[in-house]
Amino acid sequence: MRDFYYILGIETNSTEQEIKTAHRKLSLKFHPDKNNGDSYFEERFKEIQEAYETLSNSKKRVLYDSQLNRYRSGNGNAELLKKYEEELKRKYEEELRKREEEIKQKYQTPAQRAFEEAEKKRKEEEARKAAERKRILEELQTLKSTLSQKESTVAALQKEILALKNRGVELTILLDSIANDKQNTDYNYEKNPLLYPQILTELNRIKSEVLIQKRTSFIKAFLHYVKVKSINASFQKRHPDLVKLIIQGTIKSEPFEGFYKMFQRQPLVVEKFEAQVLSYVISIKGSVN
Repeated sequence: MRDFYYILGIETNSTEQEIKTAHRKLSLKFHPDKNNGDSYFEERFKEIQEAYETLSNSKKRVLYDSQLNRYRSGNGNAELLKKYEEELKRKYEEELRKREEEIKQKYQTPAQRAFEEAEKKRKEEEARKAAERKRILEELQTLKSTLSQKESTVAALQKEILALKNRGVELTILLDSIANDKQNTDYNYEKNPLLYPQILTELNRIKSEVLIQKRTSFIKAFLHYVKVKSINASFQKRHPDLVKLIIQGTIKSEPFEGFYKMFQRQPLVVEKFEAQVLSYVISIKGSVN
């Protein structure tokens, strides 16, 4: 028994308007006059007309629905029927595509074929780009997930992070020197190292983060850390605020490390530098004297 609902591509509970719309659409597509009288389209067109005549008539539709329900219920294997209908649908669609392609090849002009081929390539290229975008987004999501995991364990990786920062100290100083060459030539860091912009920036940040009553012990502990680059349990217990600021990256030690490396063989310069740093940090004013 033919399924008129399937032929029109509608559901069994479709309205009269939905039946009319489906019939009009399929009639235009399968009309023999629009398909050069091809016998395949003639057969499909007849099926469409028969289905519409039955389902558009309320009395015929009631009778047909009753017969269709009895047919389906009497089958005894609903799953087998479903697979059979799906197979028919697949074959029907494959045959339709084949027939349409044959007609196109027969009646298309070279220009039309060229346009269709170009359109096909364009769609393939769009599909390729879409697949590439999807791949990149998935890779980016994976990287974000990995980064999130790394950030969640930053405390365990602090030594590695500090080591990486140390490797870049000399390059950072060199780049700053090149970028600010003209300005730096006017500075005499040996006489007044606080004129070094990066050092002054970090000192001002310390003044904004640490209460004045705690700055003396804080800066001494900080300079000690810069020289030894070690945070042991004892140090962490005595200076928890400093350790927190270092780990979070709020206070950067690189500019101080650069100064110590530049003047490591000049203890008097280093001693003067530490005195100037302490004096500046515990002062209320923010200017350099």
